[in-house]
Amino acid sequence: MFEKAESFTSDLASGKDIKDLAKANRYFVMPVQNLKQLDHNVSSLGSQRQIVRWLFEDGTKENDVKRFDLDNGYVVVKVDEVNEKGSYSSVDIQNVRSILINKKKIDMISERSKGSLEEIAKQNNSTVKSTMALSPASPVLSGDGRFEIAAGVLTGMEPNKLSGSNRRSDWSNLCQSCKKDHANCTQ
Repeated sequence: MFEKAESFTSDLASGKDIKDLAKANRYFVMPVQNLKQLDHNVSSLGSQRQIVRWLFEDGTKENDVKRFDLDNGYVVVKVDEVNEKGSYSSVDIQNVRSILINKKKIDMISERSKGSLEEIAKQNNSTVKSTMALSPASPVLSGDGRFEIAAGVLTGMEPNKLSGSNRRSDWSNLCQSCKKDHANCTQ
């Protein structure tokens, strides 16, 4: 197995295409993007700090190849692209664009949300959902997932008051505390 890993490493270092070599040897190519200098985990390989350290060494550059020992074999790493500090990949830019669009939608919904919780839900084609005992220790709204922000807000609210918009990057909700052990929310 060691000889195969060394041969594969040598072929890559000589400029052969990683996809062609992997296909010919029946190996799996696993692209990993956006590793940070302090990361420990490398995708499905788990904790591989040695790989991350090598990637961020001063001498490591694009197209560099190195073999690393794993508990049950070897992994061969090839650097395809180096993002300079302060530069962003197209994936990063797309994520920022999505976050900004969602923020604008949330702002628009918040501005037009007036009246009772039921009226606000109707204006936004949503429904009011009730829950018992929503708290920071158990911030789950049945059927909808975790709402840590709403749970925290509800804990400090007086009964029958409507909260402001509780925001996250991809949703917003309003809550009304009916009594200390019961709450209504709309998303």
